[in-house]
Amino acid sequence: MVNTACLSFYSSPDGEVLVRSKTVGDGIVPFGCYYDPGEVYARLKIKLANDFCPLIPIIQSSIETKFEIPGDQISWEAWITSYDFPTVDINGVVKLCDDFTTNHDPEYFHLLISIDCQKEEISFGTQVAVYLDKIHWSDPEGNEEFLIWEFTVAGVTENIDELFSKEALARALENVLSELERCYRIELELMEKNSYRNI
Repeated sequence: MVNTACLSFYSSPDGEVLVRSKTVGDGIVPFGCYYDPGEVYARLKIKLANDFCPLIPIIQSSIETKFEIPGDQISWEAWITSYDFPTVDINGVVKLCDDFTTNHDPEYFHLLISIDCQKEEISFGTQVAVYLDKIHWSDPEGNEEFLIWEFTVAGVTENIDELFSKEALARALENVLSELERCYRIELELMEKNSYRNI
């Protein structure tokens, strides 16, 4: 757990922000600020364990419920885009993440998941990105720079010191389901148009 030292203002690419800060040595830095790859590794593992891996079965069961399809009609393929890792199914995602964080630079962690569904005659799917990114902040005066690491799941982003709230996890789930719904509607409309033309 990271202890909060205070709330401080910083200049980010999105403008001035008031965020939690932490004590590092004799100084104070924003949450998410790291320079040691080993520390980034440790935080990435925590983020994967808490903010991503628990979402996998929730996404799977939510798709089954929302679209009224059995689990064997939903297929997952996941791969690391920045390295030559094997493509895995839903059961191999956790191990794939663990293998990467054990052997490779966390800066290049970018997991892409393809979810494909079959509902009767309609095939639809989406892709979900899970990745680590770094951005540069500074103090309001621009005298000191900070390297901030951010973790993103399905379009929901938080610095690597902050675990996702229940609301953030719900947004990530909703983003996946909404995109699947959009793709399903498109495929359904295409099928209906083709059926009409064949009458």
